[in-house]
Amino acid sequence: MNEGPLQKATDVPPIDLTKAPPAPSLFTPLAPEPASAPSRVRPTQAGPAWIVLPARVIAVVIVLPVRLAYDLLATLFRGLMRSPRWLGRALRAAYMAVLHPILRPIGAGIAWLWMNGVYGPLHWLAVTVLLGGLRLFGRGTGWFYTTFLAPVVAFLGAGLNLLLVRPLAALLHGAVWLFKGLGTGLAFLGKILLVIPAVALWHGTVWLFKAIGAALAFLGKILIVIPAVALWRYVLRPPLAGLAWLARKAGTGIAAVCAIFAGAIVWAWRMLGRLFAVLGRILFVIPAVALYRYLLRPIGQSAAWLWRTLVMAPSRAVKNAVLLPVGRGVRSSWRGTSAWMRRNVFGPIRQTGRDVRLQVRRAFRG
Repeated sequence: MNEGPLQKATDVPPIDLTKAPPAPSLFTPLAPEPASAPSRVRPTQAGPAWIVLPARVIAVVIVLPVRLAYDLLATLFRGLMRSPRWLGRALRAAYMAVLHPILRPIGAGIAWLWMNGVYGPLHWLAVTVLLGGLRLFGRGTGWFYTTFLAPVVAFLGAGLNLLLVRPLAALLHGAVWLFKGLGTGLAFLGKILLVIPAVALWHGTVWLFKAIGAALAFLGKILIVIPAVALWRYVLRPPLAGLAWLARKAGTGIAAVCAIFAGAIVWAWRMLGRLFAVLGRILFVIPAVALYRYLLRPIGQSAAWLWRTLVMAPSRAVKNAVLLPVGRGVRSSWRGTSAWMRRNVFGPIRQTGRDVRLQVRRAFRG
């Protein structure tokens, strides 16, 4: 919670000028404590009595009434903000008719006093005196730099460039040229001694492996591929082709016999299924459909109509016409009343009482 100006008035930093213990406060309660109650440490003062007592008197006489008036006005303003619009319009009309003609000249006079007595002198002091002095100081500083410092800095820069920067730059260029020459020579020697022999060795190794691969491929073709092709073409393929022809012919006959047998089984199964379907329709489906159509469905429709007519319709009518409106009204009234009382009555009263207790405690006890 924002403590406001009361804290600034009462929370005075301790200043001990005599190194003596602080005097007892005049506002300490005089009622004696019970003998059986345990001893409590009284709050110490925030400074000497000649500072604390006037501060407490100012807090009680000036700050506390102002704070109470502010809390009262804030509570009234919150109540007005939640009041109906017509009440606000009426209060605004009364203010414009009664208070506005009186407060407007007073406000104009206060504004004239502020502009001519406070703002004008302060503006003249800031613009004419402070900014003028700063501009004059800046001009003097610029003239001193242009007249004295700039030639000295230029002379020192030229001497430093001639005596230090140019020799160092020439030495750096010479070192760079020397390192470039050394790098070029070392690169040429490395190419002659390392790169060319390594490339020649790599190409020779590749050619050798290619020759070995070609020789091995020729020997494999002569010793393995040609004999294997001749063995398959002239020895193994003719007997295997004859066996395959015999297997195809035997498979065709067996497939024809199996197809005839399967057709007979499928025809018998279809005829048996049709017989069972006719018997099931005559024995189960037709009686069940007749029972549902002429007995169960009329009974169910009658029971449903009686339930909707005698139970559901009266219940829905009572709910929509009586229970729901009454419940909504009670709930809305309770919520609105409790919220309004909590915001506009109990909340401001509780907050105002807490603030008053806090201000009085700080004013009298420090």
